[in-house]
Amino acid sequence: MSWVIFVLVIVTIIGVVVAGIVYVIYRYATYMKEHQWDRHTVMSVVADLAVTMFLAGEIRSMVPVNLILMQILIFLGYSGIRAWIQHSQGIHPDF
Repeated sequence: MSWVIFVLVIVTIIGVVVAGIVYVIYRYATYMKEHQWDRHTVMSVVADLAVTMFLAGEIRSMVPVNLILMQILIFLGYSGIRAWIQHSQGIHPDF
């Protein structure tokens, strides 16, 4: 009987964590769509993708990392820095 409670607790914890992750992703996507999705973001993504594709062999030889994960992390860094700058300048005070 105690294993049933253990399983329920684990499932609840996993459910709360997944719900939190989904909420954060939804809030991030909403913020991106409302405040940051413009030509500067598109140019940044295209330039980053072009550099990664051009230097894929060299990047892989130096750092054994998944290139898609690297693209996502670079974009999150770009987006975070841009949001921080916009927030500090008061461009989007509802952040």
